[in-house]
Amino acid sequence: VARAAQLPARLEHFRVGDTQVVLDGAHVASSVRQVVAELASDPRFRGPCTCVLALGREKDAQAILKALRPRVDRVLCTTVASGPMVAAETLVREAAQMGMMAEKADDPAQALARALRNAGNERWVLVIGSFHLAGAVREMLLSRAKP
Repeated sequence: VARAAQLPARLEHFRVGDTQVVLDGAHVASSVRQVVAELASDPRFRGPCTCVLALGREKDAQAILKALRPRVDRVLCTTVASGPMVAAETLVREAAQMGMMAEKADDPAQALARALRNAGNERWVLVIGSFHLAGAVREMLLSRAKP
C-alpha cells in the first residue's frame, strides 16, 4: 500500500492533451538530479523536454541548471508571487550563460501555456524548482489533465 502512495508535486504525472507533464517540487541540485535520473529510466520521458523553472532566492541556480541541462532543450523561467523568488530575468541570464535556450514568462500560467505549445505531442514538459511553483501550477494541471 505504501508503494502506491503518491505525494503531490513529487514526480507527479499529468497528461494535457497529448503532452506528458511531470510536476516536481525539487529545489536543490541533488534532488533535481534524482528527478532527472528517475525520469530517464521511463520510456515516456527519454527525449528532451521543455522546462518551467522558478527558484527561491537562496537556491543555487547554476547547480540546478547544470543538473537540468542534459535533459532540457528550452527553459521557461518564471516567478511566483508567494515566497522570496529569483527574478525570471536572472534565471534567463544564468541559463543563457550555460548555453541553454531560455526565455522569460511573466507568471506560471503563461510559462505552462508556452511550455505546452512548445512541447506539443512530440515532447514533454517538466515543471520544477519550487514548491511555490508546484502549488501555482498544480491546480492548472488538474483542471486541464486527461485521466
